[in-house]
Amino acid sequence: MEAGTRSHAERSAPVGVSGETTVTITERKVIKAEVGLLELAKQLGSVIQACQVMGYSRDSFYRFRDFYEGRRSGACGDHPG
Repeated sequence: MEAGTRSHAERSAPVGVSGETTVTITERKVIKAEVGLLELAKQLGSVIQACQVMGYSRDSFYRFRDFYEGRRSGACGDHPG
């Protein structure tokens, strides 16, 4: 790495925070879309319709759902994407 340049992780870390995971803008957009899919399915009452509108497969919907339900219950794991 050239002098005066920093890695992406160094640039995106908040001031005064070390050792914590930061969420990039791209990751936030992905999370927002995934949660939006889950909410749309709840509003429509149809997973199939929500997936068609949002452009996701039903398999992806269920992976997202399982991931976010696991996060709420305290289980940690890698993002399903």
